[in-house]
Amino acid sequence: MFDPVTITIFISVFAGVYGLLFRYVVYELGGMKAVMEKNKQMQEEMKGVQKKYLDAAKAHRDHELKEYEARMNGMAMDMLKMQLKPMLFTLPLLFVTAFISGMLMMYFSNYVITTPVSLPIPFNHGELINWRTSFGPVAWFWISFMFVSLVAQMKLGGNKNAKAKG
Repeated sequence: MFDPVTITIFISVFAGVYGLLFRYVVYELGGMKAVMEKNKQMQEEMKGVQKKYLDAAKAHRDHELKEYEARMNGMAMDMLKMQLKPMLFTLPLLFVTAFISGMLMMYFSNYVITTPVSLPIPFNHGELINWRTSFGPVAWFWISFMFVSLVAQMKLGGNKNAKAKG
């Protein structure tokens, strides 16, 4: 039907578009970007509370310890709750990904790409890591998806701390 080069380009472009769409939906619509920023602020606040907690523990001020423990537990619970909305946006996208995988196998079942280097495939055939050079359409989709997601994360400012330190 199609030659292998065309299929490779098609799967790569499709994975790239899906990767960018996935990032947009989870980070922008799902609110993951705001959650990450809020978590960073809460972690800084948590460090301050932990410092006060340790000072109170050293001074044996038990009445303050209970107050700080309750405050830290509340902050930790708030951080967990904030991550639920982005997760709710991620779950339907995982079902879409399963559908895409099925379609790729249906239309390109005979497709195989061989890379010049071995790539690690985790949890494959009962092994922790299986190094391979040949991949079918679904594996190539995932490799392309992860590559585009990584580039998007770096270019669109997913981790500003890593940039500041590096």
